[in-house]
Amino acid sequence: MAWWLGESGRVSEAVEAFEALLADEISLLGAGHPDTLASRNSLAHWLGMTGRVNEAVEQLRAVLADEVSLLGAGHRSTLVTWNTLTFWLGRSGRLNEAVEQAQALLADDIRVLGPDHPDTLATRASVAFWQAMSGQVEEAVEQLLALLERPADIELTTSPALSTIVAVNVEVRDYQPGDEEAWLRCRVLSFLHTAYFDDVQVAHPSPPSPGFGLVAVEGGDLVGVIDVSVSAFEELATIETVAVHPDAQHRGVGTALLSEARYRSLRAGATMIDAWTRDDEPTLRWYRSRGFVESDHYLHVYANYYTAADEPGRAVESTRLGLKPVIVFSHAKMDAAQELRGSFARVHVCRRFSQPL
Repeated sequence: MAWWLGESGRVSEAVEAFEALLADEISLLGAGHPDTLASRNSLAHWLGMTGRVNEAVEQLRAVLADEVSLLGAGHRSTLVTWNTLTFWLGRSGRLNEAVEQAQALLADDIRVLGPDHPDTLATRASVAFWQAMSGQVEEAVEQLLALLERPADIELTTSPALSTIVAVNVEVRDYQPGDEEAWLRCRVLSFLHTAYFDDVQVAHPSPPSPGFGLVAVEGGDLVGVIDVSVSAFEELATIETVAVHPDAQHRGVGTALLSEARYRSLRAGATMIDAWTRDDEPTLRWYRSRGFVESDHYLHVYANYYTAADEPGRAVESTRLGLKPVIVFSHAKMDAAQELRGSFARVHVCRRFSQPL
């Protein structure tokens, strides 16, 4: 239950639940029991997700030392904790140490699991990711090439790390006025098979300063876009649009755009970045896998005459000057979801995702 509190966006509650669980496990099972050690690992992870990154790193160092002593350096739980520590070292800005830890973990994965085990391949992707983030691009490419040489019947675990390395040859730069037509096409095609299929722009809405727009270019073609507004007063950056052309999806373009957007947002004075999106499962997975936490929710409700002739009338009781509503778009609270879904064919949950910078 504690883990799912975190997955549902209630991160602080997840920390409290794991702290309570850990106290009980220490009392009943002992500090060295594998379940107790696993709970310490999970607690550290959710501490990191609340922004307490340095605290997470120190807790993971302690857990790793205890697991090496009690379970052995090659135990699966030890390797999992080691991987988690590597991630949070990188997130805390200690990139060189993240590279060193990932390389040491890779050597142990190869020794314990073998070179073609999915976990070993995922660790190799992690090495490549942190190498690229620390500026060791040539070394990262070597790791990527080693990944591509894996046996054909071995499935490679998808990870933000690998996606970023795949996008090494994509140029991320500032949006320019000459990009507008390609920006519009990229956005509309990216949204075509999502809950935003009819959210069509006819001009690029440039975010006011200190906000910014970025584009990803590959081989001269615009393949991805991201626009971010920044409130210096609230120290908040909000992703207004992020879209990748269908022909370039699942290759790390979105992750490359997000990485640069996070850096630009931090320089603009933001301490948090967020985004609002609807209920498209691939999009939700993308945000979650990149460290965003889900929190606030409300409803988007459409009343459409062409779906059911009486829908607009159910949404609007009276009109002025003889106007007849044809399509009505409304916001509503979550507690009305069941009733509204019974009255209207198109109801979306709009969710906020956020993460500290």
